[in-house]
Amino acid sequence: MRVRLTKGEHEEVSKGAKEAGISLSRYVIEGAIANHRKAPIHRPVDPASQLQREWAIFEVARVGNNLNQIARQLNSQRGSLSSKKIEQVLVELSEKLTGLRELWGQQEDDEAAVL
Repeated sequence: MRVRLTKGEHEEVSKGAKEAGISLSRYVIEGAIANHRKAPIHRPVDPASQLQREWAIFEVARVGNNLNQIARQLNSQRGSLSSKKIEQVLVELSEKLTGLRELWGQQEDDEAAVL
């Protein structure tokens, strides 16, 4: 099993395991078992991450609105909708989703260490 930790969390857990005189894995297991009934700890989201998430939601919603407009026009047969416009929207959607994947991949790499 893999566990992802920020650098600070990894240092804290490593220090606790060392002080307890047990392996890192055993320390994490015992801590999880001892605290299994407690509510999970939620880390505060830093302002930059919050801004990135809000931007991502806005961009995906914008592209979704374009797709809805295309679907409405196709379903009602009103107006003219070219295949070029459909392709343009799909290319934009693909670019936005690729950007989001890269953003989240970089954020995970920067914030986490794998045990």
